[in-house]
Amino acid sequence: MTEEAAPVVAGAGLQVFKRNFKEKIAMFRVRIVKCLVLLCGVFASFHAFSGYRFVAFNVWGDFFGNPVSERDERQYEILKGHQPDFIGLQEMTPNFWKSRLMKSLCMDYGCIGESMGPDEKHRDAANPVFYRLSRFELIEKGAKWFHPELDYSKGVVWAALREKATGRKFVVFASHFWWQTHGMADDYLRLVNARLLHETVSAA
Repeated sequence: MTEEAAPVVAGAGLQVFKRNFKEKIAMFRVRIVKCLVLLCGVFASFHAFSGYRFVAFNVWGDFFGNPVSERDERQYEILKGHQPDFIGLQEMTPNFWKSRLMKSLCMDYGCIGESMGPDEKHRDAANPVFYRLSRFELIEKGAKWFHPELDYSKGVVWAALREKATGRKFVVFASHFWWQTHGMADDYLRLVNARLLHETVSAA
């Protein structure tokens, strides 16, 4: 290959890569729309269920010199004030699993996520689901980790529940997507996250 031809071939290869990447992005955009439609359907269904209270809350994991002990008790008071039937938390690090927040919640709520983490180092899930024990009973549970080699905390934890008074069955879940925003690669990871979430919740 001549020196003049090399840039042409490289340029052609880059164009093929860009085209294939754009096609994959388009494909995953379709899937994320399907996922959003599914979620809208779920929310519409729950809208018809009077008297249910949901809370999703990122506790802000102690990754940056921000001690759990300075926040956990107040976080519990905030959650308690809303009296939710279901809670989905994010960034529950090992220190949060040992915190007053967890101990207080477990007095009234069942917790899905213990011993469901992606590996031994991260034994417990970073995004657990809580349900009010006096009102619901657990049927089945599960978890899916999106890319633990990149970030152990990104995934979905779900619980199939039955309401004791009515026998109504449904699935609740807590999820956390890839967070960085430096370009197309990060956008692609979020699309992958959406696809995996859709597949996991659809099969639950």
